[in-house]
Amino acid sequence: VRPVPVPLTMPCAPFSVFSRLNQLNSWSVFFITSEFQRAKFRFRLWRDQTGKFRCDPAQGGPQGDSARANASACLVLFFLGLSIYFNVIFHPFVHDELVFILKNPSIASLNLQDVFLSPSISQSGSSLVNTYYRPFLELFNRLLFKIFHFNPWGYHLVNILVHILNSFLVYKIAQVLVERRKTLSLAIVILFLVHPIQSEAVACVSGISNLLFAFFSLGSFFLYLKSCYQNRLGFYTLSLFLFFICLFAKEQAVILPFLILLYE
Repeated sequence: VRPVPVPLTMPCAPFSVFSRLNQLNSWSVFFITSEFQRAKFRFRLWRDQTGKFRCDPAQGGPQGDSARANASACLVLFFLGLSIYFNVIFHPFVHDELVFILKNPSIASLNLQDVFLSPSISQSGSSLVNTYYRPFLELFNRLLFKIFHFNPWGYHLVNILVHILNSFLVYKIAQVLVERRKTLSLAIVILFLVHPIQSEAVACVSGISNLLFAFFSLGSFFLYLKSCYQNRLGFYTLSLFLFFICLFAKEQAVILPFLILLYE
C-alpha cells in the first residue's frame, strides 16, 4: 500500500495556518518598512541633487512664502503683542530692577573689561543678588541705561518688542516643524505670544534675561535649520555665534544642543 502524501497545510490544523499567516505578515511588514526606508532615502537624495521640494526655513515653503504673508504675520504679532502688554509701559521699577538698575553704581559704565572680566554682581551691598556671570546681559542693561536712564517706560517697551521678535521666530520655526501649515503655525505663535506664563518675563524689566535667552536660542536654532536645508557653512557659523552669545546672557542656554539632538 502506497502511503498517502500529507499536505503541508491541513484544513484541520488551524494553528499551522495562523503561524504561516503571522510569518507572512511579519515578512510583509519588514518588506514594506525596508522599501519605505529605501524610497525615503532615494527621495532625499533626489531632492538634494535637484533642489526641488526643499523647505527653506527663511522662506517657509518649497518656493518660499510671499513677502505679503510674512508681513501680515509680523503685523498681527506686533499689534496683538502691543495691545496686550501696552499697559505695562506705565509701570515703575519693581523688585530686582531696583537692585540691578536703580542701585547699581556701575550701570552708567561701558567699560568692557569690567563687564567681561568680572562677575555680574550688585555692588550695593544687597543680599538679594547672587554672584553670576552674564556679561552680555550686563552690557545690554548698561546700553539701555545710556538711552533711557532711569525712565522705566523705555525698558518695558524693549521687553515688549523683544517678546514680539521671539514670537516671530517661533512662527518661522513652527512653519518648518508643522510642514508649512500656516494656520497651525499662526495658532502656535499666538498661544506663545499671549500665554500668561510669559507675563512675568515681559512685565518685569529684569525679565529681559529670559527674553534675551529665548531670542538668541530661537535665532540659533533657526539658523541651524537654514544651514541644514541650504547646506551653507555661513548659517551654521552664525548659529554657533548666537549660541555663544546666549551663553553669556543666561546659563540655561546649555540646553540648546540637546534640543537640536531631539530635533534630529
